[in-house]
Amino acid sequence: MPDQARSRSPPAAKHGGKLRISPLKGRFGALIETPLTADRILSDAGIGLELLRAWQGFGGLLVLRGLQDLSPTQLVDISALFGEVENELDDSKKRFAVQGETRVMRIGNTRDPETKLATSLNANDPPLPEGGSPQYRLDDRRPFWHTDSVYRKDPPIGSLLYCKQQPPEGGATCFADAVSSYEALDVKLQEKLKDLECLCSQAHHDAKVHRTSPDFPTLTPEERAASPAQRVPRGPYPEGVAFQRGVVSRLYWFNELRGGEKRGDVVPTSHWIRYLFSFFC
Repeated sequence: MPDQARSRSPPAAKHGGKLRISPLKGRFGALIETPLTADRILSDAGIGLELLRAWQGFGGLLVLRGLQDLSPTQLVDISALFGEVENELDDSKKRFAVQGETRVMRIGNTRDPETKLATSLNANDPPLPEGGSPQYRLDDRRPFWHTDSVYRKDPPIGSLLYCKQQPPEGGATCFADAVSSYEALDVKLQEKLKDLECLCSQAHHDAKVHRTSPDFPTLTPEERAASPAQRVPRGPYPEGVAFQRGVVSRLYWFNELRGGEKRGDVVPTSHWIRYLFSFFC
């Protein structure tokens, strides 16, 4: 897998190599402004290396525009520039594979015209209203923030999202800079977070989503046994600062709570607007 270390000083917009790269929001996220095709990316090792370095240097978020008609195989091959690609999807998600490629999953709201069964994974979360806050709310656990597959023993380092068709509304995708959010917390709260670990459960996550999205698959007893809950510590700063509430079942203290504190008081809902970047596919 590629090194996860991030650069403290992102490269300038005029990159020294073949690509023009511009920051999206401070040191978080980068836009590749140079027009690219899949063939050029895959045939030029220098471009692949530049993309990898930009992804590492800008906090793990990279945006490429204008790629047309990527095949599932090309999607896998481009993913391999950033690390080892997993052999196949989770068993519960294989029915959403694209053109038989079990390393690529369709996400959306499409259905089979005859059977009416879902042909893509759809969490059916309501979009933010116009002017709505992206701040996570403890009372109703929305908006739904998450990191893919953190409930697994060896979670992937990232995902490659390729937009084929933008819906008429609700197509905004938001990414939050957990590192900057953590750094903005006062020192006392940062120290409290060091005493926490998460219990992350795929069974809990899938059952929760299934309540509002009946087509969302849940685990069979055999799959539950093969995917037990994982205890996840915060991890070394800065790579492991985020607690992903979308897939966290419980929070545990290494030490006892102090002076009447509640867990909700020390779990930062820190996806603040100034550390947020959103775009339309």
